[in-house]
Amino acid sequence: MHNNSVGRENGSQLPRDGVEIRVTGLQKRFGDVKAVDGVDLEIKKGELFGLLGPNGAGKTTTINLITGLLRADGGNICVGGYNLPNEVAKARALIGFCPQEISSVDYLSGAENARLFGTLNGLQGPALQARITQLFAEMQLEEKARKRVSTYSGGMKRRLNLILAIIHDPAIVFLDEPTVGLDPQTRHVVWDYIRSFKEMGKTVVMTTHYIEEADDLCDRVGIIDQGRIIALGTPRELKEQLPATEEIEIDLPSDAQVSLDGFSSVDCVVDSKYDEVNSAVKVRTKQGIMRIGDLLALLPPGVQAEGIHVRDFNLEDLFIQLTGREIRAD
Repeated sequence: MHNNSVGRENGSQLPRDGVEIRVTGLQKRFGDVKAVDGVDLEIKKGELFGLLGPNGAGKTTTINLITGLLRADGGNICVGGYNLPNEVAKARALIGFCPQEISSVDYLSGAENARLFGTLNGLQGPALQARITQLFAEMQLEEKARKRVSTYSGGMKRRLNLILAIIHDPAIVFLDEPTVGLDPQTRHVVWDYIRSFKEMGKTVVMTTHYIEEADDLCDRVGIIDQGRIIALGTPRELKEQLPATEEIEIDLPSDAQVSLDGFSSVDCVVDSKYDEVNSAVKVRTKQGIMRIGDLLALLPPGVQAEGIHVRDFNLEDLFIQLTGREIRAD
């Protein structure tokens, strides 16, 4: 990799535009496979950025390259004002990394694991103990702190994984699929904690294949597929690329005779079709949720809707439009 900027001996200095992480032309091959194929990213200080894509899309490899766990075959990486690989040790001092794999040691207690990771990151004494107490309380693991990790559930181990990643209070946090395998309640606990990072001014980069996770948490999202960023923007900006924002399904009696001709006269309608199997009219609209009354008025006299269902289109619909397949596919 070629480095174009110089890190500072007495601490990094961000560019004037506030970019905390800058990646250009990032490439990584494994044999004949291009795992990362020319990724460009700029992530600003304090931003919560998500890499969204299916398994095997290149999310984890991209994170491993930016954190210095892997060496790139090409491109430039600058993290917190430091260039990789030449200044990787300085960059890593700013980083907390929560991998998909469980980092803790099973035969140690949760607190002993945290003490080990804290010591490795330069913490000691009362300051380290205070940090451990704080994090175990925040992650709702106080009662398990002195128990061996081998007794933890999968969700508890995931939360401990997060504690170990941020024990040293890093400025930049990388989370690789942080809620995979968690039950909905525990997932929301972790979501709330990730939101708190942003409130503290931390820069957060997370990978996920959960659509709602990217939509709810992230300031901006990069949709990645086959090692390339195929869409980039805020969740709202990305969804605005879709021709329709929702599908309105109107359930009808099985013997109803309906013409679709009139639906196109409603200005918010993108297209419509009749689902014979379910006896329903499906209308795709652009911000048409307030126009349902206009759509119902187009039904023939005497035909009453038996039900109305609205499905908002999301980032997965955009991924399907761009690639022709679902984001959850392996």
